Amino acid sequence: MKHFAWFDSLRFLAVLLVMFSHSWDLTGSLPGISGWLYHWIREMGWIGVDFFFVLSGFLVSGLLFAEYKATGNVRGKRFLIRRAFKILPLFYVLVLVAAVMSVAVGEASGMKLAGRIFREACFFQSYRRAMFPHTWSLAVEVHFYLLLAGMFYLLLRCNKIHSEKLQKLPWILLGVLVFCLSARLIQCGLEPSRFNFFKQLNPSHLRVDSLAAGVLLRYLYDFEPQCLSIFARFRIAWVGLAVVMLWPATQLWLPHSWYVTALIPTSCYLSGIIILAQLADLPWPAAGWGRALAWLPDYLGRHSYAIYLWHLAAKDWLVARIFAGHSTFILTLAYFAAAFVVGCLLSEVLEMPMLRLRNRLFPSQIKK
Repeated sequence: MKHFAWFDSLRFLAVLLVMFSHSWDLTGSLPGISGWLYHWIREMGWIGVDFFFVLSGFLVSGLLFAEYKATGNVRGKRFLIRRAFKILPLFYVLVLVAAVMSVAVGEASGMKLAGRIFREACFFQSYRRAMFPHTWSLAVEVHFYLLLAGMFYLLLRCNKIHSEKLQKLPWILLGVLVFCLSARLIQCGLEPSRFNFFKQLNPSHLRVDSLAAGVLLRYLYDFEPQCLSIFARFRIAWVGLAVVMLWPATQLWLPHSWYVTALIPTSCYLSGIIILAQLADLPWPAAGWGRALAWLPDYLGRHSYAIYLWHLAAKDWLVARIFAGHSTFILTLAYFAAAFVVGCLLSEVLEMPMLRLRNRLFPSQIKK
């Protein structure tokens, strides 16, 4: 299984953008252009979720494609079990701690709290409000993993000729892209004068296209690499295009037409595809300052899931209480530091041991 040298750092960048979007507003606390830049990053930092979706689709489908190449088959149940070992332990601990905190401070009545816990635990939070404002993205990923396993199951069993078993996958993925965009256009058009992130951009059937785009890119990378040769030329122009394609995301919170909202996720995942295509074969710095500077984002990227999952808990349960009364600048610095420390610590003591247990109980079928 190929290791993509820069993808852990890209994970870190995606999580960092989301953390900016959930940070305190320092626009008035920073001098000159730095205040404007912080405000701009904070307003569009949510695009980190789409980058993470594209990256997850690319990497996770790579596991399935590698298994298919090695064995001629894909065991969907085993794939889902291995994903569960990755996702569920940290998440359910977060839900448990949140439930205890809610009871302790009396934030919700028994039935209301039970409903929130149920929606979180069963991954309905992309459709119904639950305990956290950010775990909707986790529900989208879980729903897509189920969809992906189902797609592989049908493709591998409905096609008897080995060489043709996955040929329909790109067309199915393109169908997903078209369906999600059409569904967003319809949903946003139902209330053209109102913007509601939860209704128009959170539901799984409106957002799985970013993950599907990552799978499509990985299919081309593994089976039709000649289709990606275009990205090897005019690299600076491609990067410039990727940046330009993020411009609609800056308009999300402004008064705009309903179709702009519907098109924003599409422009984000197209930008993510270009960035991944440029980084896929970029070598890791061999030595010197480049390698030293890349070490920290690479390390934090390997713990990005825990950091993302727990960053709001670190903000609301630790920083907001311990540093109450301090300036927003101090609060923001403490928030980033606490999120990194808590995330890395929980990753080391819970996530990594669970992954080692997974590899013993359900070892990968891919020979390294």
